[in-house]
Amino acid sequence: MTTTALRKPSTVIAHTLRAGALLATLLASAVPAQAQSTPVSAQITGRTAVGDVLGDAAGVVLSTAAAASGEATLSGGPGALLYLDLEPALGLADGALGLDVLEGSALQVRFTLSAPARIGFQWTLRTDAFDPAFADRAFVQVDGGAVQWLATVSAGLQAGQFSQVLARGGAHVVTLGIVDVGDSAGASVLTAGGGTVSAVPEPASLALLLAGLGLVGARARHRRG
Repeated sequence: MTTTALRKPSTVIAHTLRAGALLATLLASAVPAQAQSTPVSAQITGRTAVGDVLGDAAGVVLSTAAAASGEATLSGGPGALLYLDLEPALGLADGALGLDVLEGSALQVRFTLSAPARIGFQWTLRTDAFDPAFADRAFVQVDGGAVQWLATVSAGLQAGQFSQVLARGGAHVVTLGIVDVGDSAGASVLTAGGGTVSAVPEPASLALLLAGLGLVGARARHRRG
């Protein structure tokens, strides 16, 4: 596979985004959500951006653009980080994003939940130079678990929704990112917003629910008998 020459490792650019920004990104800005169990609330405790990341109260945009490649970056800074910088900045093992990755950008959001909850957000992915041999990818990681691929770029705009149940309250971290694959020609852009936090039944509530369903089923069988 043909690849372009790698740039020298850049200095990791990590900064906490301004306090009022990204409240709608990945999480629903601590607005309680009612369910059958105890209402849950979320509190964002920190955000760290690496690479080319731009955010506001409506959401976040990440790109693979790098000033060193002659590309205009969203943030006005150096842009995407070489993988040698990106993976350590996110606390990822060497090669966790794939051996074909050259550079990328990511946002980590740290938050606490008052109870178990389902978190979610909407996303879009596009590129200005589609090449199926070098298709850039978007990813998400929750609480240091396995990297989950949201999508691979295509010739058109892609859109989708991510959601995951967090089975406990307390501290959590979600990492959202986009990576340049194979070469650094062109730039790909990932957007995320429309964050939600919704309560899920606690184990005791779920057990009661299942027991109730079993009782209803038993009564129905008795009536048929």
